[in-house]
Amino acid sequence: MNQTYYLIKCISLWNVVKESSLYFFYKCYYLYVYLKAYAIDSHNRWVFIPGHTLPLALTSISNNVEYLWSYSSTDNKLMYKHCTTPYPFSWLSAKLVIYQNELSVIEYDIDDFLHTFRIATKLHRLPTLTMVFIAWSTYTKQWFKSSSIIEFHIINDSGEDQVLSLHQDNACLHIDQHKIHSYKI
Repeated sequence: MNQTYYLIKCISLWNVVKESSLYFFYKCYYLYVYLKAYAIDSHNRWVFIPGHTLPLALTSISNNVEYLWSYSSTDNKLMYKHCTTPYPFSWLSAKLVIYQNELSVIEYDIDDFLHTFRIATKLHRLPTLTMVFIAWSTYTKQWFKSSSIIEFHIINDSGEDQVLSLHQDNACLHIDQHKIHSYKI
């Protein structure tokens, strides 16, 4: 009976030591993962995966997934693959008008966002207005229903007022004279 008692106590002690060691190991491992993500700023980097409507935070992806566009809210930069040539907007001023329903209209001045916002891309590869809107949403941490009607009210570099709708004018951006311009479709 003594040997059985000591055997059970040893097994219990072994289980306690093993569980405590694993608990400590995983706590240290997750601390390392979080510190590494913070150091390389991957928690502020979002990727647009083809076929998906919203971006995902890079820290949320554990496998190797192909993406064409990424957005860094720290740098306020939307980037196509590994392009490094940044293009600013030519817009002098802009505001977002969001119609959530017939009675609810919200306006946001996005001049501060656009002042630092850059798009690094190739001449023939431009983002859509939806991607610009999602970048603004990520930057300001404000999200809206997918059924909302979203319009960009802008003053272009010629001083003309333009109203661009995400639904109708989504692919209206082009590069001219090293700046991103918009044209009404």
